[in-house]
Amino acid sequence: MARRCGKCGKLICVCEKTPSGDELDRRMDADMERRLRRSERDAERPDPTEEALDRVFTGATKARVFEHDAEETLLTVTKPAELAELRECLRIASSGLHCMCMGGPVLEVSGEDGVRATITLHHGQSIRWDSEWRSDAELADGRRLIEWLAARGVRGPLEEVEASQASARESARSLERWRMAAPQCLQALWSELVRQDGLWGALPDGRALGASPEALARAMSALRATYRSEDDAILALLAWYGQGAGPWSGHPSYELTAENLLWEFPTASIVRALARPVGPAHLEGAARYLCGWHFGRLRAAERRLVPGKLVEQLRAHMAESPHQENSAWLPAAFPPPV
Repeated sequence: MARRCGKCGKLICVCEKTPSGDELDRRMDADMERRLRRSERDAERPDPTEEALDRVFTGATKARVFEHDAEETLLTVTKPAELAELRECLRIASSGLHCMCMGGPVLEVSGEDGVRATITLHHGQSIRWDSEWRSDAELADGRRLIEWLAARGVRGPLEEVEASQASARESARSLERWRMAAPQCLQALWSELVRQDGLWGALPDGRALGASPEALARAMSALRATYRSEDDAILALLAWYGQGAGPWSGHPSYELTAENLLWEFPTASIVRALARPVGPAHLEGAARYLCGWHFGRLRAAERRLVPGKLVEQLRAHMAESPHQENSAWLPAAFPPPV
């Protein structure tokens, strides 16, 4: 198991600290009990306010930054000017939200009278003063706080935010590539066929849906109205399915839409279409569909319809595929001859 270091942002191994199953159960029970107690106390706690933070920082002599699960201090601030800067970085905009994670790193503010507040940072966006406030508080300028910390050697929060932003940009690029690869006749239905926040649900046979049944029905009607033959529609869908983000497992849920549409065609028809001249995208899509989990669970017997020549084409394609993480799927579906 690994966690991200709050100071440098790197992933570090903490395998020696991995708790046992009993210890995990104990922690989960304790966390549930804390949540129940919290919900009972929340009604008595005030909302986050600037005045509460002002009281903490007025006359404060030290601020310490550390991780939840480590004793190491990442940063100590004692200069009045820096404490004032930190207070300005903690200006809040709104409240009422509650992040589901523990947060980190932790900011501890002390004065001559001892520790005054223990506040956790959440994803460079909000802060939690668990012992005082009923909810988290969104920061007015979260970027300002994480850059202030990074300038003093605590780069973890900034690294986390930048990694998240980079991931979001790549996800947007992947979605646009997926849209560009889709059959042209489906572009008008795009908003119905793509859901980025999860699956639409599942059918009685257990197949997950990338879009609603109604949207899939409209997409099938568009395909049948556009393509002169069933083979043309199948090849268009196979080429689309072969141009996903890369992995066949753990892929964006919206990629299931292509599989859902291919499912409407008999396996014999898909095999017939693949007898025509095809390119790498068609072969990638065919391997992905015929070797997929849903096909293996519900139509495995139909793999006997796939001729040996096509299987060899798929093997040759997978040998050259840039996505070698998918290579184990083919021999599992079509074991090589002994």
